[in-house]
Amino acid sequence: MIVRKGEVITLASGIFESYSREGPFVALQDFDLEAFVAERALAGLKRLGVVDLLDGVIPPEKSTHQK
Repeated sequence: MIVRKGEVITLASGIFESYSREGPFVALQDFDLEAFVAERALAGLKRLGVVDLLDGVIPPEKSTHQK
């Protein structure tokens, strides 16, 4: 799925009581969301949060989340 620059996205994961919803975020550039998540999720096969997935995509000065 290609996300175009300027589009608003919200990321959600989990099921039932562990459901997490983050966003909305505005894409700063075009990118392939499926390829991006596959690359990040397989890196080390550890559980990743939204902030971990977006590390390097959102400039630190634009991020509202603290690590």
